[in-house]
Amino acid sequence: MVPLRPNSSAINRRQVAILTLLFACLAFIGTLGWQAWQTQRSNATVAANLIHDYSALAADEFERRFTTALGSYGHNTLINAIETASSTDEMLVAVGDDAGRWVRSAAELSAAFFIHDGTQLDISGPPPSAELTGLIADLYRNTEDLFAPFQLAHTPSSGQRIVYLFRAEDDGTHTLFGYVLDPSGMRGFIERALGKKPLLPASLAGGLVNNDMLFVEVLDPLKRPVFRANERFEHELAATKQFAPNPRAGIPDGYAVRVALDPHAASKLIIGGLPESRLPLLLAALVAAVMLLVSAIWLFIRETAVMKLREEFVSQVSHELRTPLTQIRMFAETLLFDRTRTEEEEKRSLAIIDRESRRLSHLVENVLRISKVSDEVQLECAEAALEPLLRDICGTVQSIYPSVSIRIDVSGKPKARVDKNALRQIVINLLDNAIKYGPDGQSIVVTAQADDGVCKLSIEDQGPGIPEAEHERVWDSFYRLGRERGRAIGGTGIGLAVVRQLVTAMHGTCRIETPESGIGTRVVVELPQAE
Repeated sequence: MVPLRPNSSAINRRQVAILTLLFACLAFIGTLGWQAWQTQRSNATVAANLIHDYSALAADEFERRFTTALGSYGHNTLINAIETASSTDEMLVAVGDDAGRWVRSAAELSAAFFIHDGTQLDISGPPPSAELTGLIADLYRNTEDLFAPFQLAHTPSSGQRIVYLFRAEDDGTHTLFGYVLDPSGMRGFIERALGKKPLLPASLAGGLVNNDMLFVEVLDPLKRPVFRANERFEHELAATKQFAPNPRAGIPDGYAVRVALDPHAASKLIIGGLPESRLPLLLAALVAAVMLLVSAIWLFIRETAVMKLREEFVSQVSHELRTPLTQIRMFAETLLFDRTRTEEEEKRSLAIIDRESRRLSHLVENVLRISKVSDEVQLECAEAALEPLLRDICGTVQSIYPSVSIRIDVSGKPKARVDKNALRQIVINLLDNAIKYGPDGQSIVVTAQADDGVCKLSIEDQGPGIPEAEHERVWDSFYRLGRERGRAIGGTGIGLAVVRQLVTAMHGTCRIETPESGIGTRVVVELPQAE
């Protein structure tokens, strides 16, 4: 008997072709995702460069405005107010309450006024440091900047800055006068530079990007912040503008401004806005493709495993069929050609033919049953007493295997709603497994009892037992324990699958237990009790 096997090479080629197509689709989607990512990076780079460039443009405009405001409305206004004073008291009066608004605003730049006529230094406020006094004296002796516009100077160590100017007197002498610069007084001029129209041209984005969308920070020579506005927009794309030394504007050396544009404003500055990113959609498609590919590979692996099980099943069934057929044919020929010498040998040959034909019939029933596993099992259940059924079945099996002791223990008179043929097949399958895998001369105990609305039937053998981890898997079709595959024990791996199918069809349950002694296996079947 030669089993028919599927064309494995054709199946393998089909699997390879399908997997190749799936991998090709995955590669195509991955390429699209990579291109979308590159496009997104390009868009992000364009937006970053745009934000930085416009931030630099705003910084340049801020420098121009601040320089103009500080020079024209600050230092020049303050110098003009005090240039005719002959003492610091007159200077204080000139910038007092009676002075104009612009003069009072410019006076915030002064920490102290001073005047030097060549003989003594007159300075307002607390006594000056020796370093500051020396600086003013050195400047008076320096005639290089004589009668030039106001100049800036600072002490070497403390960094105090002064704004000074020479004034020619009627007697041919000159006077040095000015004030000590207070950096905090520049805040008003910074706010003045920001308080006007937007730093960015109104033509950009239709004037929608105003100064409220700009982070502005002015730093002193030690990089300490003098002024900060809209700190929530500070980021790494801020543009830094170092103020160029400009004595005429009165900008101290080392001051700088940092400007950063709100990143969300980039879409308003690009005509048509930034293109919408398709990256999330493509990433979702890529994830879906990967999941489908993994599912397909898993299904192929499962299909390969099932095909292997089917091939093993066909091989095992062929072997199981060949063995009883060989026995039947051999002893039938013995009887046919009258080769028996005694009546006892003739009866023995007939007994073997009967035993092997029953075995063959039992195997065919299992194969037919498992071949219809996908169909709904239709059974005719009726009330039946279990004890006579069990004694009849066990007696038949005992006659076939006289070397095994089968003991029946029935408590009471249990009755269940069963299909007699199905119950017969269940018990024969369980007894066949117990005999096949147990030792010679073992004692098999079959018990039955009614308990709480169910009839409990159990068959306990003295075999090697089933590991607890395998108690559920052995009910699967074609499954055999690993230790059985390497032993010369016949079997198809469908007996317990048929048992569970029939028990379920009769609305019952079945399970495997390990006896209290730890030896052997106990299979328990629970069936509905008859009313």
